[in-house]
Amino acid sequence: MVKSFKNRGKIVKASIRQFKDDFDRVFTFFVLVVSISNITLRIFGFRLIPQVKTAFEAFHEFFHDIMHLIVFSWLTYSLESLWYGFTFVCSILLPIIPWRPYITIPPLVADIALVSIAFTKVFRTTDLLIPRKDRAKAEDHMTDALWRQIDRVEGPFWGPIQRFLDRTNAKIWYLIDAIQRFLAKLFRVPRRYEKYIRYALIALAGAVFMWGYVRLAGYLINVYKARNLTSPIMIIRKRFLRQFGLSLLAAIVATLLFILCNGFVAEWLEP
Repeated sequence: MVKSFKNRGKIVKASIRQFKDDFDRVFTFFVLVVSISNITLRIFGFRLIPQVKTAFEAFHEFFHDIMHLIVFSWLTYSLESLWYGFTFVCSILLPIIPWRPYITIPPLVADIALVSIAFTKVFRTTDLLIPRKDRAKAEDHMTDALWRQIDRVEGPFWGPIQRFLDRTNAKIWYLIDAIQRFLAKLFRVPRRYEKYIRYALIALAGAVFMWGYVRLAGYLINVYKARNLTSPIMIIRKRFLRQFGLSLLAAIVATLLFILCNGFVAEWLEP
C-alpha cells in the first residue's frame, strides 16, 4: 500500500515536471515569435487586422514597460551617474561644469534587446536538452591537438573573433554564477529556489549584454568553419546549434504565416 502510494507520488511529480518543461518550451516559442514579429513590424511594417493590431501593440508596450522597469531604468540611471561622476572629476582640473545627461532607449533598441532575451531563453531551453555537463564531458576528451585543429580551420580572421566571443560568453556565465551565489547567500534563498534567480539573471544578461547575439554569433562561426571536424566538442556543438536552429526556424515560419494571414484578412475586410 505504502509502496503503491510512493509510486503514484513519483508519477505525479514526473507529470508536473514534464508539464513545466512543455509549458516552458511553448512559452519560449511564443516569446520568440512575438519578438521577431515586433522587430519585423518596426523595420519593415506590415498590415494587421484592426483587432489584432490593438492587442499586438498593447502586448508590445507591456513588454517595453516591463523591460524599462526591470532593465533600462537602472541601466540608464547608472550610465547617467557615471557620466556625472566623470565630469565632476574633470571639473576639478578643467574649467567645466559637471552635468548629468538624460539617456533614453530608442524603441528599436528595446526590440533588439527583446529578441536577444528570446534567444537566451531558447538557448536555456536547449541547455535542458543538451546539458552543460555533456559539453564539459566533451571538453574533457579534447586534446591540445584537437583544439589547435579547430583554431586552424577557423582561420586568422574568424578565429580571434570566435575566441573573443567565447571568452565573453564564459565571463557572462561566471558573472551570473557569482551574482546567483551572492544573492542566494544574502537573502538565504533555499537551494530549490535558486534556479529562479538564475533565470532572471539570464534574462537580464540577454538584455544588458545582448547575450543572445553573442552566443549565437559564437556558435555560428565555430560550427560553420569547423563543420567538417568530428572532435567530441564539435559533435556536441553541432547538436546544440541544430536544436537552436530548429526552434528559430519554426518561429520564423510562424512569423511569416502570421504576417501573411493578417495581410490577407485585412485586405479581405476592406470595404
